[in-house]
Amino acid sequence: MRTHRLRTLVVAFVAGLGCLSLVACASPEERLAEHLQEGQRLLTAGQTDQAALHFRNALRIDPQHPQALLGMGRIFEQRQNFPRAYAAYRDAADAADADPALIEAHNAYAVLALGGGDLDVVRDAAASIRAISPDHPDGLALEAALALREERLDDARALAQRALEVDPGHVNATSALVGVVRATGDSDAAVEIIDQYFAAAGPNVPLALLKLQVLAGAGDVDGVEAAFRQLLEFDNDNVSFRLAFADFYRGLDNDGAAESVLRTAIDDLETAPAATVSLVRLVHQNRGLEPALAEIERLRGADAETDASLAFLAADILTSEERFDEARAQLEAVIETAGDGTSRAHDAMAALATVDNASGQPQAAEVRLEELVQQDPQHRGGNYLLAALQLQQDDVPAAVSSARAALTRDPDWPPALKLMAQAHLAAGDRDLAIDALRRAVQSAPDDVESASRLAQLLSQRGDYDTAMDVWDHVINQVPDSAGALSSTAEIAIRQQDWNRASTDIDRLLATPGAELSGTLLAGSLRLAQGDSEGAQQWFERAREIEPEGAAPLLGLVRSHLIEDDVNSALELLERRVAERPDDALAHSLLAQLHTQAERYEDAANAYRAAIAAQPQWGAPYRALATLEERAGRVDAALAVLDEGVAVGADTDGQLLLTKAFVQQRADRNEAALRSYATMLDAGDQRDLVVNNYAALVADFAYSDEDHFTRALDLAQRFEVSSEAYFLDTLGWLYYRQGEYARALAILRRAAALMPNDEHIRYHVGATLHALGETDAARQELDRALSDDADYVGVEHARSLLEQIEDSAPAG
Repeated sequence: MRTHRLRTLVVAFVAGLGCLSLVACASPEERLAEHLQEGQRLLTAGQTDQAALHFRNALRIDPQHPQALLGMGRIFEQRQNFPRAYAAYRDAADAADADPALIEAHNAYAVLALGGGDLDVVRDAAASIRAISPDHPDGLALEAALALREERLDDARALAQRALEVDPGHVNATSALVGVVRATGDSDAAVEIIDQYFAAAGPNVPLALLKLQVLAGAGDVDGVEAAFRQLLEFDNDNVSFRLAFADFYRGLDNDGAAESVLRTAIDDLETAPAATVSLVRLVHQNRGLEPALAEIERLRGADAETDASLAFLAADILTSEERFDEARAQLEAVIETAGDGTSRAHDAMAALATVDNASGQPQAAEVRLEELVQQDPQHRGGNYLLAALQLQQDDVPAAVSSARAALTRDPDWPPALKLMAQAHLAAGDRDLAIDALRRAVQSAPDDVESASRLAQLLSQRGDYDTAMDVWDHVINQVPDSAGALSSTAEIAIRQQDWNRASTDIDRLLATPGAELSGTLLAGSLRLAQGDSEGAQQWFERAREIEPEGAAPLLGLVRSHLIEDDVNSALELLERRVAERPDDALAHSLLAQLHTQAERYEDAANAYRAAIAAQPQWGAPYRALATLEERAGRVDAALAVLDEGVAVGADTDGQLLLTKAFVQQRADRNEAALRSYATMLDAGDQRDLVVNNYAALVADFAYSDEDHFTRALDLAQRFEVSSEAYFLDTLGWLYYRQGEYARALAILRRAAALMPNDEHIRYHVGATLHALGETDAARQELDRALSDDADYVGVEHARSLLEQIEDSAPAG
């Protein structure tokens, strides 16, 4: 041992002398060039991990080197980490001062933007390339792609041909030309262009994929099969192509051919776990559990990694068959082989929790997951599953915390981001949900479900421009998406973009199964344009499609009301309820018209008829309660709401919430406090419920230890809120607890958000007074006490101000 240690030191020392004997070993410029050259060589060879090391070393020497940034962008793109690829390309464009690097960078991020449907970015990049080199094929190809997207086919053809004159082997220009020919309906000519490219320039995977799309769009089954075989000749090692080929056969109900493709992939490729999983699941689907398990056993023995993957697969299949003990045995064997505390053992623990939950033992699953995250606090799967369980149990704060932990090692993991969004929505925080979904869509641009949900939330927030961009992204991936087209048409109508609305409505009318939606939107468009007669024609047509539907009826009522023709609307609704006494919506619309005309008794009767027709619809109960409250019949209003709750109409918690509001407005604060507590006990922890409960406690029940402890615990979530009233509630609770300095910091944040709110100013002034800051307290209380000030605590505010004035020095 001693001799070995001495030799190591000598070798290291001599190596150090060798470096010192040179003038400078290697200059930073030389080392930079070596890293760039080696990184490019490794990237070309497909060794992306090693290439990334060299590009990163180059960036340590020069953080803004465009070629190193481009290299990292290529690596991120190959890993399908498109947000980071896009950022690297943009950084390269910002850093480049040499035309070739600058053009390459602009083209790289523009191609990504084109795939995401962000045409403005593509347009800017094409303009930048044109400014550097007007005839560069990259810029011409981008302009051709833009013209194609905008259906300017002649322009697109001319631009693509210009690019190909400069570079006959330009892939993007060839793709644009194929797109033009395909748009004219000539699929054979499109395929011929691609085959001519292969003959002249050799294999090209992106064009082979485009050929597949063209043939599939033309319904040429034999051609698609041949194109898949050609694709595999071009890239035999890409397992995703093999899986797609198998899926093609499955779509033809040719499961035998699909199995053959998968078995060939497993035999040909060094590792093909995805093909293995697909094969076993296909066998399970077609021949049952035992053959699937036999297939797993046949595949075992290749290596420890494969055997562990097969054990997880076996456990999953056994769980789906409710053979839970056998599933557990598979996973326990993995733990025994891997050893406690290893990453594989932790993965098996997470899978065991899934088995526990599936077998009806969620508490056992939670205990197991808590043990797992104690051993590995950042375990992705364990934290994700724990968050999902906590969300099921309505423990929203814990779910948010666990979802965040699941993202620690991979901040862009879409499943955890989607779960995070779900948890934020459960907490009533739409903005945070939007942020999480935006990140999920950036990481997985093909996740149409997440993109659609993001667009819906953006619309609810009133961010229609951004919502439209996201819906366009969805339409770019699913051109005949009726839901996306309906949404873009609605937004376009709201924004008075009549051309866009008309275009999307026409597409809807031509989409199978979307005729009713398109017809209703056509009526809404005419209404927005002030054409009530045209609107009525469309809504009548919608009623022919769906005679009993509520939406056509509502549209017709609106078209009468826009002309101030209340009598026609009333006649329509009265005729409807006479024909259909069970139409709750018609009764409710009739009640709204009676209310508008101040015929309150008629309105109340109509709401009662709506309730009788559909007892479990909550809206008529709320509307009737509002009428009763306006008439001064608070007890009657509360009775209506209690009736709705009793029959199960409070599916969204709005009846109980309305009840609490009515009680508060009637100064029945103890009763309101009980109503909010009931909601909390039932798991309703929306921010509004928590805030109102905590605010009542802070004002009226702060001496009740149980209420106060619960209110303060729940309101802790508002520490990071940007809502003034939520901050005010938390700050006032701290005041009641005697933590005046902590209270003041939070209350000042609330006052900064709503500087003219007298109630918040009172709270700030009272807290300053408690801290002995008399002059500042006087200023705040002065601002809180206008002549018409009327809020809970106003008398206390006046009393504090009088104390300050009385104690002020005379003169």
